[in-house]
Amino acid sequence: GQSNQGGNMGRKAAMSLSRILCAVLLLAHSTSAERWLEWAAPTVGASAGLELVGSRRGREEFLCDGGNKNTAFLQINIQDGVPPWRVNVLCNGELFEKIRIEQQGIFGGVLNSFSASHVFNTSVPGVYTLGQLCDSHFCNGTVSTTAITVTVKQAPTALIEPACSTICMGSNATPPAALLLTGSPPFSVTFSPLERADKDRAHDSITR
Repeated sequence: GQSNQGGNMGRKAAMSLSRILCAVLLLAHSTSAERWLEWAAPTVGASAGLELVGSRRGREEFLCDGGNKNTAFLQINIQDGVPPWRVNVLCNGELFEKIRIEQQGIFGGVLNSFSASHVFNTSVPGVYTLGQLCDSHFCNGTVSTTAITVTVKQAPTALIEPACSTICMGSNATPPAALLLTGSPPFSVTFSPLERADKDRAHDSITR
């Protein structure tokens, strides 16, 4: 009788364990891998920093209005938290863009730590910083206070003043003229007269 009772208890325990395993398997099947990672991820708040891409100036970028270099590229680097992230980019303290980073988290040196980078571009001058940072759970992310300054310089100009002067033929008089320049020196200016008999030297250049 005791052996039968022990056998029944063993079978009941095995059935209970089997039911538990089935429940776990069903839960695992119905739960995405991202959700499992979220459960396993540590409750570490996300942090983010801002840097220039492809610039030797560190935290300042100069753009030329109308020139080849008219766009600055800034990169947001995020560490920890659980993706996706949402971060506000500020320009001169005002909201410039809300960016959602969908990139999957990757496992780094710390168990279940995530990191991602996102590059955006701008041609608007101003001081860029990061505002609120949120991950999929919280909006308590820490952002770096590093600021990136984007400056747009106007194209240089050159003007001869007065634009036209009259002298008598055969006169040795030299009409007064001034070359007015705007921009940042040094300058390199190439000029040519509207009409000139000496065609071999139709162009002159000066450097200031």
